[in-house]
This record gives sequence, C-alpha cells and structure tokens, in this order.
Amino acid sequence: MRSGQQVVYLVNTGEVLVREVNTDTYTSWKENMLRFNDTPLEEVLRRIGRKYNVTFEVTNRDILDLKYTATFIDESIEEVMQMLKTVSPINYKIHYRTSVNDKQYLKPRIVVWNRKLSK
Repeated sequence: MRSGQQVVYLVNTGEVLVREVNTDTYTSWKENMLRFNDTPLEEVLRRIGRKYNVTFEVTNRDILDLKYTATFIDESIEEVMQMLKTVSPINYKIHYRTSVNDKQYLKPRIVVWNRKLSK
C-alpha cells in the first residue's frame, strides 16, 4: 500500500480492494471538517450522522445515488441540511431528541426524502 491509497474489505465476498483516494476526504475530520468529493448521498449521510450524532431515515432510496462535492467547516446540523436541500432535490425534517424516560434520550432523527415526490 502507498500513500493516497485505501484498502477496502468486502465482508460479503471476502474480497480486498486497493484504490486511489483523495486523502483529504478521509482526514479532514481532524480539522473538524466534513469534506466530500463526488460522494454518494448514502455516504454523505453516514458521515454527517457520525459527526453530529444523529440518525437518518431515507424515505425514497432513489436519492441515495445523488453525488455531492462540498466542504463543511463548523456549520450546525441545521445549516448542513439546509445547504444540501438548496443544491439538490431533497427535503428533510429534523426530529430532535426525545425522552424515553427521565434519564434516557434517543438521538435526533432526520427524515430525508425526494422533494419531487410526496413524503
């Protein structure tokens, strides 16, 4: 393996892939940034969810192949989601933390859908 490469292990097939990647995309978290370069929405939501400690529910799976190139620095989850909505055909609703009992809360949940279709 060389600098600028990533190893991916596919659990289902046992296959190991080595591919060239933009390392800034994978190391930007150290500077509190989210950086995407032609990244599918599915991966974008996974990384946003990890950074902001939220879960996503996607109601129209057809939007998961949308690709994004963006860098987010110090934006709130509301600002990030609004920017994604502005540049693509998605809509969203944030359901903030809910109490399960006096000492336990659920993560905020964000529902995302294709705004060209009904929710």
